[in-house]
Amino acid sequence: MLLDTSIIVDLLKGDERIVGLLKKEAQKEPFFLSLIQLGELADWALANGLDPLDVIDTAKKAASAIDLTEEICFSASRTKRKQRKSGKNKFSLIDGIIAATAASIDQKLLTRDRDFDGLENAIIIE
Repeated sequence: MLLDTSIIVDLLKGDERIVGLLKKEAQKEPFFLSLIQLGELADWALANGLDPLDVIDTAKKAASAIDLTEEICFSASRTKRKQRKSGKNKFSLIDGIIAATAASIDQKLLTRDRDFDGLENAIIIE
């Protein structure tokens, strides 16, 4: 399962619901993240007065980083356009890369972001 940045942030914050869910899921399958999410996490850490290297280290211990490929980048652009046409105007290219990365390794994407609604591989936690 690929963890969206929203899930990783909740994990870092110690959100009991997410921590419990991930502990349960970790017994069934490994976790992944897109390499580009390391940048998102570093940005979140800086905005919250945390050491980005500590945050990234914690994330990399929880999930294996998947490298970007040309195929993921092209798929991400198509996904972004599709989501924008469906009215999700905040869906970014980075969101597309995250979704395309999950699809490229045949994984579900666990997220709290409603902008991923409509993607067949997305599991949205409210």
